[in-house]
Amino acid sequence: MNIGKRYEITTFGKGKGEKGTKFKGMFIAEEKEFYILQHREGFKECFLKLDFVTGECKVEEL
Repeated sequence: MNIGKRYEITTFGKGKGEKGTKFKGMFIAEEKEFYILQHREGFKECFLKLDFVTGECKVEEL
């Protein structure tokens, strides 16, 4: 991921049949263990890097 670009993050549900949730935002920072994205309305969300490795989250550039 590149700082300043927009991404859609899909977080998959834990249970059977869960569709998961989506978050669209701009990648603003990278820390040791997580990524920080900011929604267009101003709120921020953090995603663990490990979740992308294990397949619990998926990223797609917009």
